[in-house]
Amino acid sequence: MIKRFALLFALLAAPAAAQGTADLDRLYGSRDWRGVSERMRLANSEADAHAALQWAAAKVLDGAPHVVALAYADLLWRIGQGRGDESLKHEAAIVTLYSVALAAVDGAACLDRTAIEARVNQILSATGPRISLLRALPPERRQDARARVTSLEQTTFLRRPEDQEICRAGQGEITRQLRAPGTEVIEQPLRPGQAARTVDIRPGPSYRPQMYTLQEARVRREVQRQQRLPALLRDLVPS
Repeated sequence: MIKRFALLFALLAAPAAAQGTADLDRLYGSRDWRGVSERMRLANSEADAHAALQWAAAKVLDGAPHVVALAYADLLWRIGQGRGDESLKHEAAIVTLYSVALAAVDGAACLDRTAIEARVNQILSATGPRISLLRALPPERRQDARARVTSLEQTTFLRRPEDQEICRAGQGEITRQLRAPGTEVIEQPLRPGQAARTVDIRPGPSYRPQMYTLQEARVRREVQRQQRLPALLRDLVPS
């Protein structure tokens, strides 16, 4: 399955694609996941977009958190739409489904039990056309999409870092962020497909989401991936 993801980049054929990603490496190294997402969103030239895609693909396969996977899917979708390339849009849809799977599994590390549903719903509300694309596929291809997501999630399970971004979506955590000293609330501009503006909460430096210990979190994540993830994927992309 990993080879199937990697084959995408033979299609993109970006020469010297490893160049121009030092800023992404810096943001990733400091775990500035939102910075990574914004940097990829601003990749406008063909060479820059190709370099960002190859960089992100390597990170996703190495266990990047769900925000990076989603940023990768967003850029794939944007290029696919611009080119009218259904294969890229299909790949973007599968990576989007993978990001939903990560939110569902890795969110089990959050003490706020509302975090998983809230974050999954946030992703789905912003990426509805991609899930609809998968749901419209023939049954065997829908099954293949679920299998690819399941396989990649299994491959990256032990590599993925603690994902605080998921926890921040929980109702209790939103309240804690708003109360943290130095928190900023910034209204975001409307993006294509959005019906209403959203706000970005940028918590003060002292804020940390409440999470289980690493040992407890690993057990809870394992239970989530075994017992609940298969049903979620079937609900989203039924046979």
